[in-house]
Amino acid sequence: MKLSERIKKYRLDNNMTQQELADKLYVSKQAVSKWENERSLPDVSLYPVIAEMLNISVDELMGTNVTKKRKVNIKKLIIISSISLFIILLLIIINPIKLVEKAKLVNETEQALDIKLPTIETYQLVEYSKWLSFNNYMYPRQMYYFVFKDEIIVTDNTWLDTLPQELIDEIPVGSSEYPYICDYYKLVDLTSNNINKISDELNHKYILYCLQITNKRLIAIKFEV
Repeated sequence: MKLSERIKKYRLDNNMTQQELADKLYVSKQAVSKWENERSLPDVSLYPVIAEMLNISVDELMGTNVTKKRKVNIKKLIIISSISLFIILLLIIINPIKLVEKAKLVNETEQALDIKLPTIETYQLVEYSKWLSFNNYMYPRQMYYFVFKDEIIVTDNTWLDTLPQELIDEIPVGSSEYPYICDYYKLVDLTSNNINKISDELNHKYILYCLQITNKRLIAIKFEV
């Protein structure tokens, strides 16, 4: 099965329209249509995000997840039963873990921006740790976003309505499209607490916040330089 066919198959498996997938990926519906009709390929930086949105692994998206049939003996059945039990136990505790994770990111965001966030309607987290192990390019370490029930009001004059080119040049390649689709931006240096500035020193951790007023969406991209 080709990549175009896999994207379409898994999209339909998730009862998702091309427009809905496009909205989740911050691309146009036409871009998704071109992927599925083999007129173009998604940027490689989007593969982990596409896989995340389609609830599959990057291996499954790439078609490298091969399953071999083997004879099952009693010993293997015991092992499989043990794994199944572990998965059930994991599912029992996974929701509390996600709640703690979400609370941590909310607290991190409120501290970094020095604001109280509005009521959150939707929350999504994308981890790039596995993807990073296969690439030498600089990808974001993590990306998450909140969709709010109410509009977030920007009164802080440290928010930028456009990003200077010198900041855009430092943003990881896996998130280079976001500076062009938001209304306001703020770059926070978590190491030095500087705002909208890339340090001359190495190993600084940053969060780029991108705010979409109309969609009531706040995107956070964590990376290191």
